[in-house]
Amino acid sequence: MATKKIKTTPFDEQGFIDDLLYPLQDIVAETNYNVLSVISNRLNKVGNMSASDAQRLSQIVRMQDLAEIKLEIAKGTKKTLAEVDNIIDSAAEKNDQLSENLYIYRGMNPSNFKLDKRLGLIVNEARKSIKNDIVKLSNTRVMRLTVNGRQVALADAYNYAVNRGIFEVSQGVTDYQTAIRTIVKDLSKNGLAVVNYESGTIRRLDSAVRMNTLGGVSMLNQEYRREQAKQYGGTHVYISLHANCAEDHLEINGNDYTENEWERVSRTLERQPGELNCRHSIRYGITGISENPYSKKERDEAERESTRKVSYQSDKKDADGNYITKETTRYKASQVQRGIETDIRRLKDQRNQLDKLKDKIEISELNKQIKAKTVYYKQVSEQVGLSPKLNRLTVYDGRK
Repeated sequence: MATKKIKTTPFDEQGFIDDLLYPLQDIVAETNYNVLSVISNRLNKVGNMSASDAQRLSQIVRMQDLAEIKLEIAKGTKKTLAEVDNIIDSAAEKNDQLSENLYIYRGMNPSNFKLDKRLGLIVNEARKSIKNDIVKLSNTRVMRLTVNGRQVALADAYNYAVNRGIFEVSQGVTDYQTAIRTIVKDLSKNGLAVVNYESGTIRRLDSAVRMNTLGGVSMLNQEYRREQAKQYGGTHVYISLHANCAEDHLEINGNDYTENEWERVSRTLERQPGELNCRHSIRYGITGISENPYSKKERDEAERESTRKVSYQSDKKDADGNYITKETTRYKASQVQRGIETDIRRLKDQRNQLDKLKDKIEISELNKQIKAKTVYYKQVSEQVGLSPKLNRLTVYDGRK
């Protein structure tokens, strides 16, 4: 009698994790908006003061504003920590679902992280690690805002902006909105950032939170699935398949290996699956029983698509005034997409803060830029054959 095979179910892990992280990103975006709004609202009030009243702006008012900024960050941190619980629980439950047929094949009860002490320990360690990272990132002492192209502490950024506003009102030489516009755009374009004292690197808060959470979930999945494999006797490694794969991971994209084979292959990789922006993940099966969810035809097609050259018209012009056409791979084209998405979100962040100042002239200009950039984004996406992700263009505007 032929041995019954178990086909590993295809699973879009990156899409699943992206969906888990969207609420987290919304929380960080709301926090960023609320913190910047404290500064923008104060600048708007200063602009409506007389020169003498502006000069007398008390230290008490400043301290109240800085306290409000800390409160907004604290509120955002509390929401973020609560959302981490949802993310971790959802990831663990999904791993239990994905392995159910393997346990049943072995005549075992499917895993459940709420009942299994070892799996529960892995979940709780991941939860603790991610939350500790979030708390560190949320410390106002490591947060920065951009002023004149430099990253400075929150209190310094606030005081610089308010002092500049007071100075412009006192001088009364130029239009207040025009004078203060650059500061607001500078602050909102880059948003809240955090400094890592060990490495000296500075990242936007939203990027840092996403990176730490994504890394934590990836680590959870690896440890969780490894423990599951020990329980049901999983000795086969399956690497996920995704389109637009980086060249250094084309060899492993969608392939499967015995444990010994994978140990040899993994040693040759500069990046392991799930690390350094890699979208690959590892799942386990039973050698001789489990089947690769991806056919050779699908794997070959993914490789062709990842390396296929595409071209798009950039928004830069040559010396003759013609738009420059660039050629690249679909993988690198997807990175171009991400860059344009970031540009659009930053323009929207600037517009939303300038709305606090009722700066209609600059808001109108930014709306034109946003519209043009969005058209360009859709154009590039069509030219390189990638679907535009319009949900990535949204930002928090105080009305959601």
